[in-house]
Amino acid sequence: MLTFWMKIRTFIETDRGALREVYLESRRRSFEWADCDQYSLDDFDRETEGEMIWVVHEDDRPVAFISVWQPKHFVHNLFVHPDFIGKGAGSMLLKECLQNIGRPVRLKCCMENIKAQGFYQARGFSIVGEGTSRLGDYVLMEFAETLESVCGNEHGSKHCEGKPDALAASEILAQEDACQQDDEDS
Repeated sequence: MLTFWMKIRTFIETDRGALREVYLESRRRSFEWADCDQYSLDDFDRETEGEMIWVVHEDDRPVAFISVWQPKHFVHNLFVHPDFIGKGAGSMLLKECLQNIGRPVRLKCCMENIKAQGFYQARGFSIVGEGTSRLGDYVLMEFAETLESVCGNEHGSKHCEGKPDALAASEILAQEDACQQDDEDS
């Protein structure tokens, strides 16, 4: 469920310290398959260098971010602080990204990260390939549609009548996020 006390903005330098913590803590708690002892706060700086970054914050405290390599429309990172998972921050970031970059949008997702794969597939991404990187095996995912096409999914075009496309798509993403939260609570 989207929480309206969270807001989104582009990265500002004062976000860096908190986002380093978000990136480190999120990976440590979520990547059971990885050797987390190798992770450090500096990883955020190296992994987002030269990328467009959007930040979700609560009362000016950054709690999630997405970074994109814009020349290739490539989502490089989407991380949410563990205390904010399931509250809509990831959906907010993905929506902002999809509204602001070209197509097709691609990303790599660790083969072991089944939850993340489900998150992206529920939001219109498809698996289009597989590969191996220095971090291990991954699936290549792609979102080739426009946000307007989201209105034609199983929610039906009636949901979008009379609403700007971005608002309708936002509501659909919010519904999906609420459904995902219900699934996690079950």
